[in-house]
Order: sequence, then structure tokens, then C-alpha cells
Amino acid sequence: MGKMEENNLRNMTFEDSKFTVYQFEGENYKGKQVDGMGHFWIEPPKRERKANYQVDLYYKEAMRTGNPSEKQSKAPRPKLPQVYDFQFYPRRLFELLDKEIYHYRKTIGYVVSQWETRRENALR
Repeated sequence: MGKMEENNLRNMTFEDSKFTVYQFEGENYKGKQVDGMGHFWIEPPKRERKANYQVDLYYKEAMRTGNPSEKQSKAPRPKLPQVYDFQFYPRRLFELLDKEIYHYRKTIGYVVSQWETRRENALR
């Protein structure tokens, strides 16, 4: 019985040999079956991978000759910790943080504007 059912599934037929799945209202559609999409299939274009680099720019940077002072890296911006009022940090920590900020500003050539100095004087 099991072998018969398997055979029927492979041939797409019922137990009675008169009827098939391809037969509808007396017409047999098995010959009209098209392979997949058949003639209507349009093949998609090949995928083009986007280049993550440009060779010209790479060699331009590698072969660039200039002043060594231009290539000198800037100091990284200091990472300041979050300090809240309820946390009792020693005063020396705040002095060190201020020194770090002032040194960073000096290395990048930071200039204090008049507006900032007026604001600081008003807060005092």
C-alpha cells in the first residue's frame, strides 16, 4: 500500500489511472507545462561589488612627501569622567583635570573668545 502511494505521488496520478492531476474538465495540461518561468525568465544582472578603497588615493597618500610636522599626530582629546555633586572626589583630581584640559587646548592652539571670558567673570 505504501509503495503504491509513493508511486502515485511520483507520477502525480490517482488510484484510478483515468484521472491525473494535470487533467481538468476533460483537457490534459501536462504537455502545456512550462519549465519554471520558461520563455518569460529574464536573468538578473551579475552583482557588482563596491570597492571599499580607491587605489589612486592609497598610493597618493603612501607616496606623499611633505613636511614631517604636517604628519605629526594631534594629541587625543582628554576623556573627562562624569563628576556629580554627591560624589566626594579629592580636590587634587579637579586640578589635574583642569591641567589636562589646558594642555590639550594649548597643543591644538585654542584661543579663548571675549564672550567666554565675560561669561566666566559674570559667574564669579
